[in-house]
Amino acid sequence: MPEPRLTPLIPPATARPIGSGNAPSPSPALPALRRRLPEAAWSYTIARIDRSGRIAERRLLQTLGWTAGTRLSVTSRDDTAVLVHRDPEGAFAVIGGPRVKAPAGLRSRCEIRTGDPLLLAANSSADVLLIYPVPHPDHWPLTMMRPWLGTGPAGATLRFC
Repeated sequence: MPEPRLTPLIPPATARPIGSGNAPSPSPALPALRRRLPEAAWSYTIARIDRSGRIAERRLLQTLGWTAGTRLSVTSRDDTAVLVHRDPEGAFAVIGGPRVKAPAGLRSRCEIRTGDPLLLAANSSADVLLIYPVPHPDHWPLTMMRPWLGTGPAGATLRFC
């Protein structure tokens, strides 16, 4: 038995015949665009961490004005991200290259492993670098769908691995 065919949906013709005497109405004016957009407060990139905990990202460190030897404090924010900021009394320093180092204890607490992709966010006015572990791409659809999935049967919360 042949499959039923779908009828295409074609919108009605709205064009006026050529020479009908009715001129089309003028299009609304587009707003003027700025020549240059204002500088963003944050700069972002993706980087990987090596087995020694070093992260090399020259552009962001230049944005922050951090050079080799710049003293830094490195802490954790809720064990979800590493927070790095300039501190003359800091226990860490920018390493030549330039690179920053995330201590092993913070990497462990934030579940950052060798080779993991990391989202780096730098804000020069706050003089801070945030380092977030990026979830594996296989988990992105679940992360993005979570707000729409809600709860399971009988109010049980859905769990994701």
